[in-house]
Amino acid sequence: MLTNPILKKLWHAKRAEHALLSYSVEGTENLETEELIEQESISEKQGNKSNKNRGPMVICLDTSGSMKGLPENIAKATVLECLKVAYKEQRRCYVYLFGSKKEVSELDLTLDASGFNGLLNFLTMSFGGGTDAEGPLNKALEKCDSEEWHKADVLLVSDGEFPVTSGLSRKISNRREKQGLQVHGIQIGNSHDTSMSKICGPIHYFSEWVDLKR
Repeated sequence: MLTNPILKKLWHAKRAEHALLSYSVEGTENLETEELIEQESISEKQGNKSNKNRGPMVICLDTSGSMKGLPENIAKATVLECLKVAYKEQRRCYVYLFGSKKEVSELDLTLDASGFNGLLNFLTMSFGGGTDAEGPLNKALEKCDSEEWHKADVLLVSDGEFPVTSGLSRKISNRREKQGLQVHGIQIGNSHDTSMSKICGPIHYFSEWVDLKR
């Protein structure tokens, strides 16, 4: 199924439904647990009490032309893993798929039966063309301003090939300092563009499969 472009999407959908007979992801769960414990320990040492009731997730997913093919499939698989965690921890997950300017689709995703059609739309949806990350990021910040989503963390999944204005960088920096907003980044590929480093922290890199074990 993974070798066929159409059946690959069905595979991801079945995986999200837990309908596959078996699958295995090795080398990531222990690392994520260790990193979480370490982050909580650092937070407590700095006098910031860790919030045990973790907030929802707001994800900005790049589906522009430079992400076409394997990078986009990896990015969507990553978002599915985030969705799986959110569902397990009873956290909401909102996704902005974006391409060029004004090309943004919004999806409130869940793994229960009511969200199946939305999940299929997510797997098949793509824009192509240029990349405008500022529009969806501003939308994500606006959502985080609402009472229902004010504890949300933002995740940007992209190859990093897009411009970042100083205004957006300052806006994120101010909210990070005043509101404790976290903007995580997952950079797909080997791009040397520094755009994501201006707005995300930390950044997780995916250039090879072995990166999953780091």
